[in-house]
Amino acid sequence: MAYREKLAALNFVVMALVYAVYFTFTFMQPPPTRLIDMLWLFGIAAPVHALLYGFIGFAIKVHAGKEGSAPLDERDRAIMRRGRSVAYLVLLFGTLLTGVI
Repeated sequence: MAYREKLAALNFVVMALVYAVYFTFTFMQPPPTRLIDMLWLFGIAAPVHALLYGFIGFAIKVHAGKEGSAPLDERDRAIMRRGRSVAYLVLLFGTLLTGVI
């Protein structure tokens, strides 16, 4: 598997594991009444996700050698542009939906 594919798979696996635990704990608790009670668990899950992805991603980069530091080719740049535009639209509509509701 190519270096960038390994990073994408790593992000998917780490995200699935961390947020599966997060949602399990969230749904097991009664609905919170204060905002801080809703956010404390997310405040733990997000840094755990970032740290796991960072440490394992660094290990993959070291193991990949030259492939890990190679510049993006045209196809990878096109995929990144498309992903960023879709992510922006999802964030925009989510923000608008949250503001309306």
